[in-house]
Amino acid sequence: MKKPNKRLLYRSLYTALALIISGAVLYTFYTLPKPAALLAGVAAVMRPPVWGIVTAYILAQPAAFFERKVFRVTSETRAGAKARRGAALACTVISAAGISAVLLWICLPQLAESFAGFAEKLPNYIGKVTAYAEQSQAVAIYERLTGEKFEISKLLSGVFPSDNRGEQLTQFAAVAAAGITAALKGLSDFIIGFVIAVYLLSAKEKLLTQFRKLLFAVVHNDTAQSLLAACGHANKIFRSYLTGIIADCGIIGTVTFLFALILGAPFPLLIGTVIALTNFIPFFGPLFGGIPTVTIIALESPVKGLIFLVFLLILQQIDGNFLVPFIQRGATGLPSVWVIISIIIGGGVFGIFGMFLAVPTFAVLFHLLKLKVDGRLTLKHLPADTSKYARSEDFTRYTDDFVYTEDS
Repeated sequence: MKKPNKRLLYRSLYTALALIISGAVLYTFYTLPKPAALLAGVAAVMRPPVWGIVTAYILAQPAAFFERKVFRVTSETRAGAKARRGAALACTVISAAGISAVLLWICLPQLAESFAGFAEKLPNYIGKVTAYAEQSQAVAIYERLTGEKFEISKLLSGVFPSDNRGEQLTQFAAVAAAGITAALKGLSDFIIGFVIAVYLLSAKEKLLTQFRKLLFAVVHNDTAQSLLAACGHANKIFRSYLTGIIADCGIIGTVTFLFALILGAPFPLLIGTVIALTNFIPFFGPLFGGIPTVTIIALESPVKGLIFLVFLLILQQIDGNFLVPFIQRGATGLPSVWVIISIIIGGGVFGIFGMFLAVPTFAVLFHLLKLKVDGRLTLKHLPADTSKYARSEDFTRYTDDFVYTEDS
């Protein structure tokens, strides 16, 4: 009996296995959703953990305050430390929930009333805008360029695509249902994230210790030290920036609300809330919040709209030149031109959330780049002081054999 050829048998098995794996890969590739849908699914799954990390980061400071200042009389045993941590977390959660409940109890009814009043006056506002548009020179220019008669109904067709009232109600119901579903999903994600935040805060030292251990295990010691120093500096920048911008937005929103109330502007709480929320975005935020609020007030009274516009311009000058530097005390250290560039890039890639986090993120990158550049210059025996490169008679001396000293 002829013996089987083992080499041929192995080749056949390898070929069959390769075909099976290739088929599985191709099947998986064609049945998987598109990259955009896949990323959206991953983002939806990661939303609660991200909420948890952000919430834990925000609540870490008050939790540390309760633990170190309020409950420091607890014994230093392991059980005492555990009890102190639990009491601090309980006080932090109760305080955060209580403040949120009070703010909602005070603001939510008035905001709902403001929205209802705004919706009731919206047809009147549209009529005024239509009258202004038809009387303006811009309409004549539009009609001359396009050869078509200007009609406000064409502009509103995107919002109200159908003249049938029943179809409009159906569309509004669908939009409202989608909005309610999204709000409930967001609330669910936030609650899950809040629970995750409590667990993160309860074990933050252990998690940080494990992270440092892992870091030293996978990279060189000097690299680990550099990364930990960079993380510490990033934490300092982000914490100072977040604390400062929250305080700044609260002050700006309160001042705007009081001025709108004294001015007799419509919906003062809604206007103050819009200005406060948009002020979270540096540089462009006042523009985003000022245009709709000034428009709403001007539709009621052009004189009040002009007064409010002047008030906003003065307030933003005070805020940008005095209030923000006093509160943040140069927390980012980022030049103004890089602030603008960072906001444009962050907003273009990640939207509103990217615009909010762009400044501290670029501040960290700017600091790391500065450390790298200064280190390279020191190795080349050149000065790290930027002013030393201002004039050509200074830097033309920096040849390969030049060695910088304090007297250079």
